[in-house]
Amino acid sequence: MSEITRSRMERFQGILPAYLRDRIATMRRYWNLYWIVVRDQVEFLGFTTPLLRTAVWLFSLLPALPIAWRLLEFDRLIYERGLVEAADWLLNRYYRGYSSSAVSAADRAQSSSSTGELLYANHVGLADVLALLSWWKRSDAYIITKERALIRALPALSEHVISIGNSPAERRRMLQRLVQRLAEGARVVLFPAGRIENDPWFLSAGEPAILEWSGLIGYLLEYGRKQGFRFTLQPVLTGNVYAPVSRSFYSVLVPKRRSLRNDRNKYMAFFTFIFRLGRYQPLRLIPDSVWTFDDIPAEHQGKKAITEFFRNRLIMLSGTITRRNGE
Repeated sequence: MSEITRSRMERFQGILPAYLRDRIATMRRYWNLYWIVVRDQVEFLGFTTPLLRTAVWLFSLLPALPIAWRLLEFDRLIYERGLVEAADWLLNRYYRGYSSSAVSAADRAQSSSSTGELLYANHVGLADVLALLSWWKRSDAYIITKERALIRALPALSEHVISIGNSPAERRRMLQRLVQRLAEGARVVLFPAGRIENDPWFLSAGEPAILEWSGLIGYLLEYGRKQGFRFTLQPVLTGNVYAPVSRSFYSVLVPKRRSLRNDRNKYMAFFTFIFRLGRYQPLRLIPDSVWTFDDIPAEHQGKKAITEFFRNRLIMLSGTITRRNGE
């Protein structure tokens, strides 16, 4: 849009009533967000051939309309009611909320201390972060996620995000900001795998519930010890994100190539979310107790060993799932 055109539009809007100016501003923001959602869906699926990318563009145009509107409302609710109520509102547009096992009063009392808090979980879909925020009840929480245009288009949400950049310098800045926040006593939600993993409630025979992680948790603990600050950690196993019918969508719509089959979890999460296939099922959360630095066994020292210890906590929680849990 040229400067002359923009100037004319601003003069035109200046003579309109306030409510019409607000409505026009909202629709412009919605239209911008809509195209970001479409592009985000195309990039998320990651098809590289021109034919498949064009097909995904066309496929995404209609479902993106309600998604963009809900995201716009979600961002408004963060400003007006806080992160927890906004997350609960958006979650219930796609699922029947969440179902969690009990956490003892002692654990909850421990997690309300003035030290920093790190909530970490396996990453199984596009709604698990909403369930965790709704369950955790921390409106001042920060979320660690990859740098995305979609996040930048939601200013209220952006205030709660610590972005992981693409360059080494951007990643170093992310680590510095994360460490600073934890040292100041902030609450942080982290998905250590950095990618969508298997859903523990939808595993095939022989599939691991928790895949390999980066050493970020171990790094944070080692750095905290050296710098003299502490924070608590709480593992939460998430799942039941995929709708059973998403398997059918996946088998029909995803080309049967090995490279694409390796991303099965990503496609199943996408189909479940974009078509609201999970709206009749609750997400499942199994929280572990809250851990402090002193609770870590002495034999687990070093970045890799500490990370593996806390990864095994989620593997242990996944072993408590029964067929009844998944029904």
